[in-house]
Amino acid sequence: MNTEELSRRASEAVTREIMIVETAVDLVHLPTPALAFYPGEELQENSTNWFASNPQALCHMLKTVGFRPVEVVQGPRPLAYSLLRSVGRILRKGKSHLRSYQRDRVIVHAWK
Repeated sequence: MNTEELSRRASEAVTREIMIVETAVDLVHLPTPALAFYPGEELQENSTNWFASNPQALCHMLKTVGFRPVEVVQGPRPLAYSLLRSVGRILRKGKSHLRSYQRDRVIVHAWK
């Protein structure tokens, strides 16, 4: 069984109508689908968080396993907000979180 078929069967076991996904995303201002890899405890100090997709990749993965339509209903925030938030973290915490402007959270609704 290939990965796509396994994912499709898993999605059928999870829901028959709508899936609501709330998750961390990265590379949010990159216009093409992409995944970010986190070695060690780089994402939220959790060694089980290995990857975060950007919203485009998340939507494409959900469509690949049979969800249509797929809609981002909340997030990511605009680039200007993300940059200001990142600078604020640097000033408050005294350490560099410059790449954090690319990270956010989203809520996605996906229908069968």
